[in-house]
Amino acid sequence: MSRTAGHPARTASRPQQPPAVRLSATVMAHPRRAASAGRLARLLGGDAEVVYDPLPDGPSNAMRTAVEAWSRCPAGSTHHMVLQDDVVPTADFTALAVAAAARHPDAAIALYANSNSWNGVTARTALLAGYRWVPTVPYDYFPTQVALMPCAMAHEFVAYARPIVPFDGADDEALTRFLDERGHPSALRVPNLVQHDDQPSLTGLDHQGIRRSVVFMEAAGSSPGTDDACFHLLPALPFFRQRRARLRVLLSGRGRTQGYWTVGRGAQLDLLGMDRRRIAAVADSVVARMGESGGLPQRRAVTAAFVAEVYLGALGLGWAAARLARDHGRHMAVLPSPVHDRVLDSYVESGLGFDADLTVWRPHLGLLRELALRGVNESTGEGG
Repeated sequence: MSRTAGHPARTASRPQQPPAVRLSATVMAHPRRAASAGRLARLLGGDAEVVYDPLPDGPSNAMRTAVEAWSRCPAGSTHHMVLQDDVVPTADFTALAVAAAARHPDAAIALYANSNSWNGVTARTALLAGYRWVPTVPYDYFPTQVALMPCAMAHEFVAYARPIVPFDGADDEALTRFLDERGHPSALRVPNLVQHDDQPSLTGLDHQGIRRSVVFMEAAGSSPGTDDACFHLLPALPFFRQRRARLRVLLSGRGRTQGYWTVGRGAQLDLLGMDRRRIAAVADSVVARMGESGGLPQRRAVTAAFVAEVYLGALGLGWAAARLARDHGRHMAVLPSPVHDRVLDSYVESGLGFDADLTVWRPHLGLLRELALRGVNESTGEGG
């Protein structure tokens, strides 16, 4: 079993009287993306500034530009926001970003998370349980595609990060370390307020596959539930990568030992009250429907194996979300809706991994979403 360390969640509590927020914004960009950076700055309006990589022909180093961007918090601002040049904001983005800062005025806030990241896994599970906010997780990079923080914290981060620019170009990992070491709270909003566009990565991350929002506000509409933040460690992290659905379960040991452990397939099935024959039978019925509707996307054995993982993964997703909801006195019901459809679509996408595979499977994505919804509801007691 592999282990991911667990840490107590740190998030900002909701203030009784949210302070007035004066939010400034900077777009961090590379000259090769000047056109998209300029469009983004114009969408933001006001005094949004574009800050370009000061050494554009040098080695790839996001930190180099991030430090300059975070240092541009003007006098009179309470909070500063930095956006990368390859994001597409939702409608009313600026107003929603200001509301986010008012909701968590003392936190570093992420308005995006990759669907296949640990932050994405956590946000997806919490959203199904009715939450819109979770702390970012300390064992993942902080999603810096769009982030905001109080200006004092931004200045502190610049002082922390500038000396390590020549040695460490990963601004997202540095921000995670900074928050952990300094004890600053964090918050991640879901549905996300931006979508990652399809431009090639400038830092060599295309090999990681699909890089899109766990659920984008523009596509999902308003999210269900309240504006509640999830202050609790999740009982499990259901993740789906490289066509394999796994479950990391929160375990506590002696003393202060606590962490997430990836359980083996047998233990996974036992926790979900499922057996291999049942999963295979469900997968076979779905594969038969695919064949009737125009042919299989891949060889039958490969198709059936992936369909089975979609079903198993959805069972784990529903099980984790339902336990989170029930442990804290919440009711959970996942129904066909724009936001839940997008959550399940992104879950299937993260399991496929790459756009080339997504293209092959696209004619069957509606059927896979239907299967995922079935699995989620079966494991929450809402399905038949």
